Amino acid sequence: MQQQVIAAQEIQLERQQCLNHALSPKQLEIVAKLNENDHDFLVAAMEKLSLSHRAYHRTLRLARTIADLNGDLGLNREHLLEALSYRALDALLTQLRAL
Repeated sequence: MQQQVIAAQEIQLERQQCLNHALSPKQLEIVAKLNENDHDFLVAAMEKLSLSHRAYHRTLRLARTIADLNGDLGLNREHLLEALSYRALDALLTQLRAL
């Protein structure tokens, strides 16, 4: 796993001269370009889950990182689904901690 993380970081540094966490929203839109169907899917998911515009970018950033860890050049729906599942799990854990 450590080698996978190092490889993903090298991909990010080569592609954009910084790690994904340091990307501005405008830079993120460039390196995490979605096709129209996947963009519409993500927007619909964000609306359905009542997530903010900021959460949209965090989800997109996470999906880009997942793609990098897999060695994938582009983003696809599988990356988005995985990122959304982590967001949903995080929200559930936050609710459980409040009990």
